[in-house]
Amino acid sequence: MASKKSSTEVQAGTHDQSVTGILLPEGYKPSHDEEFMNPMQLEYFRSKLTDWRAELLQEANQTLENLSSESLHKPDQMDRAQIESSAALDLRTRDRERKSKRLNQHYAALKMALMAIVKILMSLLA
Repeated sequence: MASKKSSTEVQAGTHDQSVTGILLPEGYKPSHDEEFMNPMQLEYFRSKLTDWRAELLQEANQTLENLSSESLHKPDQMDRAQIESSAALDLRTRDRERKSKRLNQHYAALKMALMAIVKILMSLLA
């Protein structure tokens, strides 16, 4: 049975080669001494954003599962009010996360940067 890799393992460089074909070294962290947004940094940040996006989607799915599995037929009115209040807060939180375009914008910008690098590399190889 295949084990699920944690985001720490992905950041540590134990993941398979990505779309870019770059395998990050163990414990890699970008430094100021490197060229800004070199292929290693691009892969590092692509990996972080991908993990972050997956984590947000997983939390959103968990919220939906929790809301659908909770029963609102509690005998005590205080219990019911607490569950409804908690559900409303969860929905507002998830709605704010969903509306947050920041992650998607960063992901799209990184994808465009990767595509530009691939085009440059392809032109150099041609």
